[in-house]
Amino acid sequence: MDDREDEHVLFEREKLADSLSTINAGATEKAMVHAHENEHVPIDMKKLADSLSGKLETLHPLSKECSIYRVAEPRRCLNPSHYTPQMVSIGPFHYVKPELKAMEEHKQRYLKCFLQRTEVCMTRFLTLIKDKEAELRDCYAETIYDLGSDEFVTMVLVDAVFLIEFFLRYYEPRFRTDDDRIFGKPELHWDIRDDLLLT
Repeated sequence: MDDREDEHVLFEREKLADSLSTINAGATEKAMVHAHENEHVPIDMKKLADSLSGKLETLHPLSKECSIYRVAEPRRCLNPSHYTPQMVSIGPFHYVKPELKAMEEHKQRYLKCFLQRTEVCMTRFLTLIKDKEAELRDCYAETIYDLGSDEFVTMVLVDAVFLIEFFLRYYEPRFRTDDDRIFGKPELHWDIRDDLLLT
């Protein structure tokens, strides 16, 4: 190797050393800027951990009794009408929808007929449901936050009696009354039957 080659190799080495020195200086400067920025953002890790722990403590325990699920959003979006009741709501998922509130009066009429025919005090049914409330709520895959205890118990009674009365009148016309709009005119029972297939 002649002197010219030695000089060239030395020159390349110095150039490489300068480049590495520049890169290291840049990285060090960035690290210092980042560290300096972090000094101005106080993060209390204990407070953050306590906050997250508090959320974990309030998680609703999962039940083995869970058997009622909401249809997954992607599937529901493809054909919303296939998964959304049009006339009547059974249970809490569609309970608050204003377009289904009209049927609540018919449900209450069915409850009135049921109580008159069975001659059982409403308090007895409500007490029975109240005693089973936790168990009933555990049947749902998601926690029902938007219904308080009284509203949930009332909903279960009204909906359960509506189902009993509806199917009783569907299969036994002698139980239908003259003022029954569901089985009278127009015949709403076909649309209601379709909704009940969703529940």
